[in-house]
Amino acid sequence: REALQAHLGHSFLIVCAEQALELDDNDLHAPAHVCRGCNSASNLSALHFAASSRANGESGRLVVKKLLSLNPECAKLEDSTGSLPMHRIVENKDKSNWRLDGAKDLYAANTLAINAVDNDGRLPLHRAAKAIMHQLNVSDELMLANSVVYNLLDAHAEAACQTDNFGCL
Repeated sequence: REALQAHLGHSFLIVCAEQALELDDNDLHAPAHVCRGCNSASNLSALHFAASSRANGESGRLVVKKLLSLNPECAKLEDSTGSLPMHRIVENKDKSNWRLDGAKDLYAANTLAINAVDNDGRLPLHRAAKAIMHQLNVSDELMLANSVVYNLLDAHAEAACQTDNFGCL
């Protein structure tokens, strides 16, 4: 189990295919600089860890794609906070690019995830809105194509009208 999350630079190493199927039972704890928010929940899959990790770009996406190929059903697993891997990846400020960081791949694996609410009634759009990052010197077209918030709205515009458990849009 300890090998589930061997951190090498900015990428994760999955040693055995079976590790992609395991769930955390409060014995896997990543350092905060490796995996934001992982230590506050349990019932995490390797895909949850990858979505929360700081690994981004092609190396981060490669891990997400590999885990999805080993166990596509993990895209549908909720952790103890009611979060799917989609919730975690869209709120991750290190993964602000829809296409390059793996969010698009997670969406393709579970298109219903954009309608899923966590224990606080938050959709992925709620959580993505908290993590908005502005990119300078990027064309409007490129910014929209890569924007997590734009792509979530494009797939489920009605989400913008749904309040969470605290009445927030």
